[in-house]
Amino acid sequence: MKRVITPLSTLLFLLLGGVWFIQQSQVHVEASTNHSLTQKNREDELKSENCEKVVNAIRTKLKEENIPYQISIAITFPEERVDVLIAGRQSYIDENEKNIQKATQEAIRKTIYKDYSVHVNKTFTYSIETDKQYNELNKEKIRWKLKDKGYTKVQRVLKEIEPNLVGLSILTNIRPDDATGISYGKEIEKEIQKELAKEIVALKTKNLEVEIHVYDISGEKVM
Repeated sequence: MKRVITPLSTLLFLLLGGVWFIQQSQVHVEASTNHSLTQKNREDELKSENCEKVVNAIRTKLKEENIPYQISIAITFPEERVDVLIAGRQSYIDENEKNIQKATQEAIRKTIYKDYSVHVNKTFTYSIETDKQYNELNKEKIRWKLKDKGYTKVQRVLKEIEPNLVGLSILTNIRPDDATGISYGKEIEKEIQKELAKEIVALKTKNLEVEIHVYDISGEKVM
């Protein structure tokens, strides 16, 4: 009997030991996972808590730049970027982009967002065109003309009117990493200039500036 009991006892001990080891391993993995999740949640909470403060700091800093347009600020965590969106003409953004970036970077320099990239872009309005002012530049007609010419990436055409400006913003679904984006944008701009040559000349004789800009799917200007 002893010869039978001893091996069985050993086998039972090994089995029980294996079960205990697996349970302990599972507890360790679960504890490590929970710790990682807790750490991530704390980081997310910290970012959210500081986000509003940083946005206000950026606004304060940008006020010193005397920007004559409404400003929106967005901080996105996964992409690690700060977007300064200006509801104004693209020519103003082009001329002041570096100063705005510099002021924004100064505002975030001592924060957890100090390594985030800063982007200055135009913000768009999506109002329906109801006014007859400069209706020769009808947005929908321009969009359909471009579609008919094969520019299928064009999604929307927006028109802005200021006392001395008529601006056309061509929104496309061009991806930011599309190497053909710039050439595609140039083609669209040339096509509009050709199709609306008379209308554009007429507007310029009234001392109005005419701006045409093409944007990719993320709202970045491609030309």
